[in-house]
Amino acid sequence: MKKNWVSLLTVLMIFMSIFGIMSCGKKEGLIYKRSKDRSYYIVTGLGEWNDSALTIPATYKGLPVKEIGASAFKGQLDLTQIVISDGITKIGDNAFKRCNKLKKITIPSSVVSIGYKAFESCYHLQEFSIPNSVTSIGDFAFECCWSLTEFVIPDSVTSIGKSMLSGCQGLTQVTIGKGVKSIGEKAFVGCPELKEIFIPANVTKFDTYAFLGFFEKIVLENTEGWTAQMPAPYTSNSVAISSADLLDLQTAKDYLTRRYSQYIWTCEE
Repeated sequence: MKKNWVSLLTVLMIFMSIFGIMSCGKKEGLIYKRSKDRSYYIVTGLGEWNDSALTIPATYKGLPVKEIGASAFKGQLDLTQIVISDGITKIGDNAFKRCNKLKKITIPSSVVSIGYKAFESCYHLQEFSIPNSVTSIGDFAFECCWSLTEFVIPDSVTSIGKSMLSGCQGLTQVTIGKGVKSIGEKAFVGCPELKEIFIPANVTKFDTYAFLGFFEKIVLENTEGWTAQMPAPYTSNSVAISSADLLDLQTAKDYLTRRYSQYIWTCEE
C-alpha cells in the first residue's frame, strides 16, 4: 500500500512539474512566480518563445505583475524589442544583461527602480527613455551599451551609480537631471565620444574618477565651495578648489580628469 502511495505521489509531482502548476506559471512564453505576500506576480524568465518581440503584461491570473525579476532575461540573444506594460514598478538586477540584439524597450511611468547591471552589454540598445518616475538606477546599469548616443537622466533620479554609463562607446551627450546629487565612481569611463558635459548646481558630490575619460570640456553651474579629498585611508589629504579655477574651463578639466581625479569632490550646500 505504501509503495502505491509513493508511486502515485511521484507521478503527480512529474505531472505538476510538466504543466508548471507548482510555484510558478507560464503565459505567452513567460515564467512567473508569486510574491512573498501572494499579492502580485514577478516575471522570472522565458519559457517557450520564438519571437523577437515581447510584451510583458500588467496582469497574470487576475493579479498584477509588478516586477521583472533578477536575471529574468539575461543572455536572451533573440529579443530585439520589449514592451513593459504600465503597472510594473521594478526592473531587477541583471534583468536584461547581455541581450545583445535588443534595440528598443518601452519603460512605463510606473517603473521606480532599475537594478544593478540591468541592461549591461545590450550592445544594440538605442530606442528607450527613462520616465520621470524612476528614482533609482543601479551601478553598471547601462555599461557597454555601445549603440547609445544620448542619455537623459530624469529629475526624479538622485544619483548616477558607479560605472553606470562606462564603456558606452557611441555616447555623445548626457543630460543630468535636476534631482541628481552625486556622480559615482568611473561613471563615464570608456566613453570616447563624450567630449562635453554640463554639471547642474544640484550635484554636490563626485566620487573617485567620476570624469576619467575623454572629456574636452566640463562646465560646472556652481563653482563655489568645492573640496577635493582623498578616499580612506588618506582622508587627511584634502584640497579646497577655488571658484576661479573651476571657472577656467581648461583648469577645471585638468583637475577633474587628471590632477584631482582620484579624489572625492564635495560641495557645501
